[in-house]
Amino acid sequence: MSGLVWKMPLSIATVSDAFSLGMLLDVGYRPTALLVTTSCLRNRSMAAGTFGLLSALACNTPPMRTVRIHVLLAHSGTRPVRSGRRVANRALGGIIPRMVLGSILLASASPRRRRLLAWLGVPYECTSVDTPEDLDSPLAAHPDLLAIHLAEEKAIAARAELANTAAGQSTGDTLIAAFDTIVEIDGELLGKPSDAAEAAVMLSRLSGREHRVVTGVSLLWTDGGSSSSFAVTSRVNMRELSAPEVNRWLATEEPYGCAGAYNIEKHLAVVDLDQCFQNVAGLPLCHLYAHLATDARASARMCPPVERCDSARGVSCRLGPILMP
Repeated sequence: MSGLVWKMPLSIATVSDAFSLGMLLDVGYRPTALLVTTSCLRNRSMAAGTFGLLSALACNTPPMRTVRIHVLLAHSGTRPVRSGRRVANRALGGIIPRMVLGSILLASASPRRRRLLAWLGVPYECTSVDTPEDLDSPLAAHPDLLAIHLAEEKAIAARAELANTAAGQSTGDTLIAAFDTIVEIDGELLGKPSDAAEAAVMLSRLSGREHRVVTGVSLLWTDGGSSSSFAVTSRVNMRELSAPEVNRWLATEEPYGCAGAYNIEKHLAVVDLDQCFQNVAGLPLCHLYAHLATDARASARMCPPVERCDSARGVSCRLGPILMP
């Protein structure tokens, strides 16, 4: 059975690896049922990646229980082998409840952050909080401190929302993860553009130039209130953008959800192999893994992201292996 996403008339998607699940997120396809072959469960790493991506899909398919999830034995014919299906369904049944409940709450509406967090193989839920993004604050002279401050505001807002939703019930020791990304060039900070005109100005300013992307990270545990924050800065080089390229990009919806009006995944900009590509995408994945690896509450369930990131990009990152604990 192919690892490619297979769309059927009844809106059923068949996938046989975690990469295919990632494709579901990327293309925005929302099936009414998922057929997951047991080749996704060959080892602990593959299972963790698979169910992490299922968790990300759940964030975009309200609610998860409306999506029927079946596990089929990998086979070459058209009918599943029943004994394999029973074994796989028992394995799935032991994982899905933990996935739906989750111990990480991602405070972000960004599809890129949701997909990247899934690469750690950790079950999580998502929420979107609306906090002001004041780039003219006194912290603007220190982009790293400002990014941290904005991320912390999101984490605090998400904690308040979680407390209200729980209505007095215990939420356990949930880790709230919040991020905020800003672009800095020539001492000026760029956030998300409000319209096409502002986006065009940002792209013109960045075109053919080196700039810096700063992502602030805030991690807040709800049980006991312990927290930590940090920021990651990456040097980025924007390609020379022609007017037709800019116009085509502005015709999409993506510029308005990205700091600096661009998404590095669309090849508008590049980073050296000693810089964090995913930091520019909005979530410094290896830095987050290295930070959480020091906390026993999270480390036992995570998968190192270096291999997954390198495979997706087709490169051998020099930074990721250095960061791994």
